[in-house]
Amino acid sequence: MSEVENVALRTITIPTVKNTTGDKKLLSCLRSPGGGGEEEEEEEEMEMEEEMEMEEEEEEKKEMEEEEE
Repeated sequence: MSEVENVALRTITIPTVKNTTGDKKLLSCLRSPGGGGEEEEEEEEMEMEEEMEMEEEEEEKKEMEEEEE
């Protein structure tokens, strides 16, 4: 592999998109060399649910603030 290819591989970034579980699962699979186990999947699902709940709460707060104005 050439030096240019090595540099290109090191500088590739994977974009993250909010509220997409598929991207998060893809990223977690890429991060863990073994593909992860069931325990990790359950933890990730709980984390994603918590994140979604927090985002929903933030949206509700924004809506309340907009209504007050």
